[in-house]
Amino acid sequence: MREMLGVLLALPIVIDDWELGQYPLPPDSEERVDNVVAALEHRDRVCQITLADLLFPILTTMMQEPFPRLTRLYLLSEAESPVLRPDSFLGGSAPHLQSLTLASIPFPSLPILLSTSKDLVELRLWSIPDSGYISPAAMVTCLSSLIRLENLELRFKSRSLHDGSSQRLPSLTRIGLPTLTHFEFLGTNKYIEELVVRINAPLLQGISVAFFNEPLFDISQLNQFIGRIEKFKIPHRVVVDFDRSAAFPQFSLFDDPDNGATLEILVSCIPSRWQVFSLAVLSSSPSSPLRPSSFQRLDIKRGFTSDADMKNVQWLEVLQPFTSAKDLYLSDGIAPHIMRILRDLPGESTVEVLPALQDIFVQDCQQLEALHESIGPFVTARQLFGHPVAVHRWEELRNDNSWEEDDDSLSLQVMW
Repeated sequence: MREMLGVLLALPIVIDDWELGQYPLPPDSEERVDNVVAALEHRDRVCQITLADLLFPILTTMMQEPFPRLTRLYLLSEAESPVLRPDSFLGGSAPHLQSLTLASIPFPSLPILLSTSKDLVELRLWSIPDSGYISPAAMVTCLSSLIRLENLELRFKSRSLHDGSSQRLPSLTRIGLPTLTHFEFLGTNKYIEELVVRINAPLLQGISVAFFNEPLFDISQLNQFIGRIEKFKIPHRVVVDFDRSAAFPQFSLFDDPDNGATLEILVSCIPSRWQVFSLAVLSSSPSSPLRPSSFQRLDIKRGFTSDADMKNVQWLEVLQPFTSAKDLYLSDGIAPHIMRILRDLPGESTVEVLPALQDIFVQDCQQLEALHESIGPFVTARQLFGHPVAVHRWEELRNDNSWEEDDDSLSLQVMW
C-alpha cells in the first residue's frame, strides 16, 4: 500500500472503511487498519474520510493538522468517543469541507471548525450525546457563517440537558441561511423554539421535526418559522398516520403542497395518551400553516392491532378540526372503523363533522360492498341535509407515494 501511494502521488485519496467499527471485525482488519494509516499520512491528498470506532485512536493522533483538500468527513461511533475533543482537530480549520457528519460523537470545539468551513453544504449531527451538547445560542452562531448550507440535520440522543439549559433568545435579529433546502431535527420543543426564532431560511422545501415524549408543549416559534417560508403558505393535504410498527404508537399529520414542499412533525407517545389527543398545538396561531382547517384533502392510513387501540382514539377530536376537507382517503385497514364512526353520527352531526366533505376514497379492498352498506345511513343523512357524499374505490396505491411503507420523506407528522 505504501509503495502504491508513493507511485500515485497526484491522485486524491478517499478513505472509506466504516466496517472497521462493526463487530465481529473482518478477518483482514489489521491490514485494513494499516492501509488507513498509510493513507492518512498523505493528508495533503485526502479528500474524503468515512471511518468508525476502531480507527478513532489513530485519528486522535494523525488528524491534529490541517487536511487542506478534505471535502467530506463522516465519523460514526457506537459509543461516545473523545476523539474530537481537542481544539487542534484538523488543525482547527477545514476551509474546503463540504459535508460533515458526526454520529454519536461529542465535539465541543465544533464552533471553531465550522467558523472556517465557509463551503459547507451539508451538516449532519446525529445522536448528539450529552457531552457534545451545544446550546441553541451557540448553534445559531455556528450556522451564521454557513451561507452555502443546503442540508442541516440535528438529532440529540436524549433530552437530559435540554431543560432549563438556556434562556429564550430574542427574536429581533435573525441569521439568514439563504441556500438551506432541507432541515431535520430530533430533540425537545424548547430547543427548536430557541433555535428557529433566530433563523430565516426562505428556500426550505423539506422540514422534519421529531420531539421527545412531551405531552404539553409550545411550538409557536416553529409555527412562525414555517410561516415565513413562501412554499408553506398554502398547504392543502394532510395524512393522519397511526403507526404501530414503531417502538411507540404514532399519530401523524402530513402536509403535502402541490409545490413539492414537505413538512413532517413527530412526537412519540404511548397508547393511553391517544384518548387525550388534541390538534390545538397545530392551530395555536391564526396564521399558522399547520391549521387543520386549511387542508382540503384528508388521508387516514394504516391500521391497528386490536379494537382496543381504536377505542383509545377520540375520533371526533381527530376529524372535527378538518372543516375544509373535501376528499377523505382511507386505507383498507382503517376504513371500517372510520365508516362506523361516520355512520353512528346522530342527526345534524353528520354535517357538523367534515362539513365540506364531498368524496370518500377507499383503498382497493374486497369488502368495498360491505363498506358501502355500513356507510349508507351517513350518505343518506348527508343527502337529506344538502351535503351529498359519494364513496369510491381508490386504486391509485402504486402511484401515490403517500401510501408507501417507507414514510421517511412524508410531509407533516405529529406523534403524541
